[in-house]
Amino acid sequence: MLQTDVPMRSPILINIGSRLPLPLEKDTSMEPEPLKKRRSHDQTNLVQSQNPQWPLHTVCDTEKITVTYRSCDLLQDVGFTFLPCPERLTDLIKIRLALILRQPIDELYSSYELWLHGRSIPLLNQDEPLCLPHFPRFKFCGSRRGEIITVESSFKSNIHILLKANFDLKLRATNQDGFLIACVNATLSFH
Repeated sequence: MLQTDVPMRSPILINIGSRLPLPLEKDTSMEPEPLKKRRSHDQTNLVQSQNPQWPLHTVCDTEKITVTYRSCDLLQDVGFTFLPCPERLTDLIKIRLALILRQPIDELYSSYELWLHGRSIPLLNQDEPLCLPHFPRFKFCGSRRGEIITVESSFKSNIHILLKANFDLKLRATNQDGFLIACVNATLSFH
Protein backbone atom coordinates (compact mmCIF):
# COMPACT_ATOMS: atom_id res chain seq x y z
CA MET A 1 0.00 0.00 0.00
CA LEU A 2 1.10 3.51 -0.78
CA GLN A 3 0.85 5.93 2.14
CA THR A 4 1.08 9.66 1.95
CA ASP A 5 1.12 12.40 4.55
CA VAL A 6 -1.57 14.36 2.71
CA PRO A 7 -5.12 13.03 3.11
CA MET A 8 -6.96 12.51 -0.19
CA ARG A 9 -10.08 14.63 -0.56
CA SER A 10 -12.57 14.71 -3.36
CA PRO A 11 -12.74 18.15 -4.95
CA ILE A 12 -16.01 20.09 -4.74
CA LEU A 13 -17.66 22.92 -6.63
CA ILE A 14 -19.92 25.50 -5.06
CA ASN A 15 -23.36 26.06 -6.59
CA ILE A 16 -23.71 29.85 -6.26
CA GLY A 17 -27.52 29.73 -6.51
CA SER A 18 -28.17 27.43 -3.57
CA ARG A 19 -24.85 27.72 -1.70
CA LEU A 20 -24.54 23.90 -1.50
CA PRO A 21 -21.34 21.98 -2.34
CA LEU A 22 -21.54 19.75 -5.41
CA PRO A 23 -19.17 16.90 -6.34
CA LEU A 24 -17.07 17.34 -9.47
CA GLU A 25 -18.14 15.53 -12.64
CA LYS A 26 -17.29 11.86 -13.01
CA ASP A 27 -16.00 10.38 -16.24
CA THR A 28 -19.22 9.41 -18.01
CA SER A 29 -17.69 8.00 -21.19
CA MET A 30 -18.62 4.42 -20.18
CA GLU A 31 -22.25 5.18 -19.16
CA PRO A 32 -25.23 4.07 -21.22
CA GLU A 33 -26.65 6.76 -23.56
CA PRO A 34 -29.96 7.33 -21.63
CA LEU A 35 -28.02 8.05 -18.42
CA LYS A 36 -25.72 10.50 -20.25
CA LYS A 37 -28.76 12.39 -21.60
CA ARG A 38 -30.37 12.58 -18.15
CA ARG A 39 -27.13 13.90 -16.61
CA SER A 40 -26.80 16.51 -19.35
CA HIS A 41 -30.41 17.66 -18.77
CA ASP A 42 -29.90 17.88 -14.98
CA GLN A 43 -26.76 20.01 -15.41
CA THR A 44 -28.54 22.38 -17.80
CA ASN A 45 -31.30 22.98 -15.25
CA LEU A 46 -28.73 23.57 -12.51
CA VAL A 47 -26.91 26.23 -14.52
CA GLN A 48 -30.12 28.01 -15.53
CA SER A 49 -31.36 28.17 -11.92
CA GLN A 50 -28.26 29.92 -10.58
CA ASN A 51 -28.95 33.51 -9.48
CA PRO A 52 -26.15 35.82 -8.30
CA GLN A 53 -28.52 37.77 -6.01
CA TRP A 54 -29.81 36.82 -2.59
CA PRO A 55 -33.56 36.31 -2.23
CA LEU A 56 -35.87 39.22 -1.54
CA HIS A 57 -37.07 39.06 2.09
CA THR A 58 -40.29 40.62 3.39
CA VAL A 59 -39.82 42.22 6.81
CA CYS A 60 -43.38 43.45 7.23
CA ASP A 61 -46.48 43.73 5.10
CA THR A 62 -49.49 45.63 6.48
CA GLU A 63 -52.26 47.75 5.03
CA LYS A 64 -50.11 50.88 5.45
CA ILE A 65 -46.56 49.68 4.69
CA THR A 66 -44.57 46.95 3.00
CA VAL A 67 -40.86 46.54 3.80
CA THR A 68 -38.63 44.24 1.76
CA TYR A 69 -34.86 43.84 1.69
CA ARG A 70 -32.07 42.01 -0.05
CA SER A 71 -28.46 41.61 1.03
CA CYS A 72 -26.13 43.57 -1.25
CA ASP A 73 -23.12 41.57 -0.04
CA LEU A 74 -22.36 39.00 -2.75
CA LEU A 75 -20.86 36.54 -0.25
CA GLN A 76 -23.51 36.29 2.48
CA ASP A 77 -27.13 36.94 3.27
CA VAL A 78 -28.13 38.67 6.51
CA GLY A 79 -31.10 38.56 8.86
CA PHE A 80 -32.77 41.97 9.12
CA THR A 81 -35.93 43.02 10.99
CA PHE A 82 -37.91 46.11 11.95
CA LEU A 83 -39.67 45.94 15.31
CA PRO A 84 -42.49 46.96 15.15
CA CYS A 85 -43.47 47.40 11.53
CA PRO A 86 -43.59 51.22 11.20
CA GLU A 87 -46.70 53.07 10.07
CA ARG A 88 -44.82 56.36 9.45
CA LEU A 89 -41.19 57.42 9.12
CA THR A 90 -41.56 59.44 12.34
CA ASP A 91 -42.34 56.29 14.37
CA LEU A 92 -39.52 54.86 16.48
CA ILE A 93 -38.26 51.76 14.67
CA LYS A 94 -36.01 49.18 16.27
CA ILE A 95 -33.70 47.63 13.71
CA ARG A 96 -32.04 44.24 14.23
CA LEU A 97 -29.37 42.76 11.96
CA ALA A 98 -27.80 39.32 12.44
CA LEU A 99 -24.87 37.79 10.54
CA ILE A 100 -21.79 35.59 10.73
CA LEU A 101 -18.54 37.57 10.70
CA ARG A 102 -16.07 36.92 7.91
CA GLN A 103 -13.58 39.43 9.37
CA PRO A 104 -12.87 40.78 12.89
CA ILE A 105 -14.46 44.03 13.99
CA ASP A 106 -12.10 45.87 16.29
CA GLU A 107 -13.53 48.98 14.64
CA LEU A 108 -16.91 49.15 12.90
CA TYR A 109 -18.38 52.02 10.93
CA SER A 110 -21.98 52.20 9.75
CA SER A 111 -23.71 54.36 7.20
CA TYR A 112 -27.27 54.63 6.03
CA GLU A 113 -29.01 56.56 3.33
CA LEU A 114 -32.74 57.04 2.83
CA TRP A 115 -33.91 57.97 -0.65
CA LEU A 116 -37.27 58.79 -2.16
CA HIS A 117 -37.50 56.05 -4.81
CA GLY A 118 -36.25 57.32 -8.17
CA ARG A 119 -34.58 60.47 -6.80
CA SER A 120 -30.86 61.20 -6.95
CA ILE A 121 -30.45 63.10 -3.66
CA PRO A 122 -30.89 61.27 -0.32
CA LEU A 123 -33.40 62.55 2.23
CA LEU A 124 -31.26 61.27 5.10
CA ASN A 125 -27.59 60.36 5.11
CA GLN A 126 -25.60 59.45 8.21
CA ASP A 127 -22.23 57.84 8.95
CA GLU A 128 -21.56 56.70 12.48
CA PRO A 129 -18.75 54.81 14.22
CA LEU A 130 -20.16 51.86 16.17
CA CYS A 131 -16.88 50.44 17.50
CA LEU A 132 -13.69 52.42 18.04
CA PRO A 133 -10.36 51.10 19.43
CA HIS A 134 -10.75 52.56 22.92
CA PHE A 135 -14.49 53.16 22.89
CA PRO A 136 -16.51 49.97 22.30
CA ARG A 137 -20.15 51.12 22.33
CA PHE A 138 -21.68 47.67 21.81
CA LYS A 139 -21.04 44.19 23.15
CA PHE A 140 -20.19 42.85 19.66
CA CYS A 141 -17.19 45.22 19.36
CA GLY A 142 -14.02 43.16 19.25
CA SER A 143 -15.81 40.09 17.86
CA ARG A 144 -13.70 37.73 15.79
CA ARG A 145 -14.14 35.99 12.46
CA GLY A 146 -16.71 33.16 12.56
CA GLU A 147 -18.76 34.60 15.42
CA ILE A 148 -22.47 35.32 15.01
CA ILE A 149 -23.32 38.89 15.92
CA THR A 150 -26.60 40.71 16.36
CA VAL A 151 -26.72 44.47 15.91
CA GLU A 152 -29.68 46.29 17.43
CA SER A 153 -30.34 49.99 16.94
CA SER A 154 -33.19 52.49 16.79
CA PHE A 155 -34.18 54.79 13.98
CA LYS A 156 -36.55 57.74 13.96
CA SER A 157 -36.86 60.30 11.20
CA ASN A 158 -37.73 63.96 11.63
CA ILE A 159 -39.25 63.96 8.15
CA HIS A 160 -43.04 63.76 8.23
CA ILE A 161 -44.46 62.68 4.87
CA LEU A 162 -48.21 62.22 4.59
CA LEU A 163 -48.32 61.02 1.01
CA LYS A 164 -48.05 57.52 -0.30
CA ALA A 165 -44.49 56.89 -1.48
CA ASN A 166 -41.70 54.37 -1.89
CA PHE A 167 -38.36 54.83 -0.15
CA ASP A 168 -35.03 53.06 -0.62
CA LEU A 169 -32.88 52.49 2.46
CA LYS A 170 -29.27 51.38 2.18
CA LEU A 171 -27.40 50.20 5.28
CA ARG A 172 -23.67 49.38 5.19
CA ALA A 173 -21.09 48.44 7.81
CA THR A 174 -17.32 48.24 7.28
CA ASN A 175 -14.49 47.29 9.60
CA GLN A 176 -11.13 48.94 10.35
CA ASP A 177 -9.62 47.51 7.16
CA GLY A 178 -12.46 48.72 4.93
CA PHE A 179 -13.85 45.18 4.60
CA LEU A 180 -17.62 45.05 4.02
CA ILE A 181 -19.19 43.42 7.09
CA ALA A 182 -22.85 43.86 6.14
CA CYS A 183 -24.85 45.48 3.38
CA VAL A 184 -28.64 45.69 3.06
CA ASN A 185 -30.85 47.36 0.47
CA ALA A 186 -34.41 47.81 1.75
CA THR A 187 -37.54 49.24 0.15
CA LEU A 188 -40.24 50.87 2.28
CA SER A 189 -43.54 51.24 0.44
CA PHE A 190 -46.17 53.36 2.18
CA HIS A 191 -49.66 52.60 0.79
